[in-house]
Amino acid sequence: METLYKEFMREYENLGHMEDIKNEIMDKVNYYIPHHLIYKPEKTSTPLRVVFDASAKTTSGFSLNSILLIGGIIQQALFSILIRFRKHKYAFSADIKKMHRQILIDPNQKDLQRIVTKVFLWVYGVNSPTRRIMENEGLFTHVQENT
Repeated sequence: METLYKEFMREYENLGHMEDIKNEIMDKVNYYIPHHLIYKPEKTSTPLRVVFDASAKTTSGFSLNSILLIGGIIQQALFSILIRFRKHKYAFSADIKKMHRQILIDPNQKDLQRIVTKVFLWVYGVNSPTRRIMENEGLFTHVQENT
């Protein structure tokens, strides 16, 4: 499990989905998102998932999920999408790898998507300091649907 976690974190960083926090301004509002691992060895494609818990409340009683603006549903109903497949002679479908991490967030909002953990010692060695990381992409798993 340790090896899988190391691989996940290295990939996350190598793809530019997170960065070290440099020159932190102390009076800025920020939120550290707790995260944990879910390990399912029977899964062949992704036996380890890292789950970010944006519902965790801070000492102020608020969580990231509780302060996010929840917009409307912008995708069409599945039925209308399926019906449209019949309209043309050929259909095209695709699976976008790590799509939820491909949407950049406003640089002013990066401080609301931070993670911190001593588990980085697994990845970078015992002599490395605890690292504080800022997310560069939106984590879609945070957002709750407005139904």
